[in-house]
Amino acid sequence: MPQHVVADTYNLSNTSDSYDTSNMTPSIVNRWCDPNPDNRVRVHSNNVSQLKAHITALQPIGATSIDAGMRWGAAMLDPSARTIVSELVAEGKVITPFSGRPLDYSDAEVLKVMVLMTDGEHWPNEYVNSGYRSGPSIVFRNSGDNRYSIYHSGRSGTSKYWVPHNSTWSQVPWGGSVTTTCTGWWWNQTCTTTLSNGTAVRLDWPQVWQQLQMHWVANHLYRRALGGTVDGWVNTLRTREGALIGSGPHEVSVMNARLLNLCGKVKEQGVIIYTIAFEAPTIGGNLLRDCASSVSHAFDVNGIQIKSAFASIATSIRKLRLTQ
Repeated sequence: MPQHVVADTYNLSNTSDSYDTSNMTPSIVNRWCDPNPDNRVRVHSNNVSQLKAHITALQPIGATSIDAGMRWGAAMLDPSARTIVSELVAEGKVITPFSGRPLDYSDAEVLKVMVLMTDGEHWPNEYVNSGYRSGPSIVFRNSGDNRYSIYHSGRSGTSKYWVPHNSTWSQVPWGGSVTTTCTGWWWNQTCTTTLSNGTAVRLDWPQVWQQLQMHWVANHLYRRALGGTVDGWVNTLRTREGALIGSGPHEVSVMNARLLNLCGKVKEQGVIIYTIAFEAPTIGGNLLRDCASSVSHAFDVNGIQIKSAFASIATSIRKLRLTQ
């Protein structure tokens, strides 16, 4: 399941020919996966007040991705997460009694339960394409004046760095230098040219998307340098799955199938799955019902009915523990 990149792939501002980075901080509301600390996964805890505070602080953002929630829940119950939990115990971030968790599925003393909830249905979203997601980029930032340049290897000649703020090509990124040193007499000189990046720092792709909006990159670093259209370059950098049908990794039918496949694998390991469709549309409710351990493990509620649903789940779990 491809991890989303923290990137503003949607914002349409800053695409004019005016080079302006003064308001370039990517918009939080246009990120599909925002690094909001309130939305971090809370690993194994029995601190009720801490858990309630964490739930209260959750912030809705991005598209509905029930499969992502299910994947995190499954990961936190799977024995393969044991090393991570033990490391967190050693760091003092998880209490000692959780050391060695998650226990094996086959442990006779273990009852593993998951509650999956949604208020919607799967919706396709945007993701950064391969080649622009991680690792070193071809974008450079001058630490002196915070101006950018980009290296285009396919350009002919020796000047392969595009410097958008002055619309020129250069042998070095903006902030770099070209130094020619000659030795010998004028009629028999040997000259050496040295290229240096100077104060130009090569960015990793995650750094690019933390600093720049994708439409700005498409316009100033690609279109103006190589031609084409802004939309064309944006589509090279990211895929938008804005319809209910498509072929990408986050298209609705793929997300639905991925969720149900994972639900099946988890249930095969003996995990009990309860689901709550909270004021969700019919499609979302039906999907969660198919994921649940049985129809009686699925709740479709509105308003304060959600309180009764959780109370019923708690009662059911207590009964299961007594019969285990």
